[in-house]
Amino acid sequence: MSVFIAVLLALGAGLLVGGRVHHAREARSNYSAYRARTAKGFGEMIRSVVAAGIAVIGAVALLVILLNVLQQA
Repeated sequence: MSVFIAVLLALGAGLLVGGRVHHAREARSNYSAYRARTAKGFGEMIRSVVAAGIAVIGAVALLVILLNVLQQA
Protein backbone atom coordinates (compact mmCIF):
# COMPACT_ATOMS: atom_id res chain seq x y z
CA MET A 1 0.00 0.00 0.00
CA SER A 2 2.82 2.41 0.83
CA VAL A 3 4.41 1.75 -2.57
CA PHE A 4 1.15 2.71 -4.27
CA ILE A 5 1.01 5.95 -2.26
CA ALA A 6 4.66 6.68 -3.09
CA VAL A 7 3.99 6.17 -6.79
CA LEU A 8 0.95 8.45 -6.63
CA LEU A 9 2.97 11.12 -4.82
CA ALA A 10 5.78 10.86 -7.38
CA LEU A 11 3.30 11.12 -10.25
CA GLY A 12 1.62 14.10 -8.60
CA ALA A 13 4.97 15.80 -8.09
CA GLY A 14 5.91 15.07 -11.69
CA LEU A 15 2.67 16.59 -12.95
CA LEU A 16 3.19 19.64 -10.74
CA VAL A 17 6.75 20.16 -11.97
CA GLY A 18 5.69 19.51 -15.56
CA GLY A 19 2.87 22.03 -15.26
CA ARG A 20 5.22 24.63 -13.83
CA VAL A 21 7.77 24.04 -16.59
CA HIS A 22 5.04 24.22 -19.25
CA HIS A 23 3.62 27.45 -17.81
CA ALA A 24 7.09 28.98 -17.57
CA ARG A 25 7.82 27.90 -21.14
CA GLU A 26 4.61 29.58 -22.38
CA ALA A 27 5.42 32.80 -20.56
CA ARG A 28 8.96 32.62 -21.84
CA SER A 29 7.79 32.04 -25.42
CA ASN A 30 5.83 35.30 -25.30
CA TYR A 31 8.93 37.07 -24.04
CA SER A 32 11.12 35.20 -26.53
CA ALA A 33 8.99 36.34 -29.45
CA TYR A 34 9.55 39.94 -28.40
CA ARG A 35 13.22 39.26 -27.72
CA ALA A 36 13.68 37.60 -31.12
CA ARG A 37 12.30 40.67 -32.85
CA THR A 38 14.53 43.05 -30.94
CA ALA A 39 17.79 41.14 -30.49
CA LYS A 40 19.02 37.63 -31.11
CA GLY A 41 22.13 36.27 -29.56
CA PHE A 42 24.08 33.98 -27.35
CA GLY A 43 22.11 34.91 -24.21
CA GLU A 44 18.93 33.40 -25.62
CA MET A 45 20.65 30.07 -26.18
CA ILE A 46 22.07 30.12 -22.63
CA ARG A 47 18.57 30.73 -21.21
CA SER A 48 17.20 27.77 -23.17
CA VAL A 49 19.99 25.51 -21.95
CA VAL A 50 19.44 26.59 -18.33
CA ALA A 51 15.67 26.01 -18.57
CA ALA A 52 16.21 22.56 -20.08
CA GLY A 53 18.84 21.78 -17.44
CA ILE A 54 16.50 22.71 -14.62
CA ALA A 55 13.78 20.49 -16.09
CA VAL A 56 16.21 17.56 -16.38
CA ILE A 57 17.49 18.07 -12.82
CA GLY A 58 13.91 18.10 -11.54
CA ALA A 59 13.08 14.91 -13.41
CA VAL A 60 16.22 13.17 -12.10
CA ALA A 61 15.46 14.29 -8.54
CA LEU A 62 11.94 12.86 -8.79
CA LEU A 63 13.31 9.60 -10.17
CA VAL A 64 15.87 9.30 -7.35
CA ILE A 65 13.20 9.97 -4.72
CA LEU A 66 10.90 7.40 -6.30
CA LEU A 67 13.64 4.77 -6.47
CA ASN A 68 14.62 5.38 -2.83
CA VAL A 69 11.02 5.04 -1.69
CA LEU A 70 10.51 1.87 -3.72
CA GLN A 71 13.70 0.30 -2.34
CA GLN A 72 12.63 1.01 1.24
CA ALA A 73 9.19 -0.53 0.71
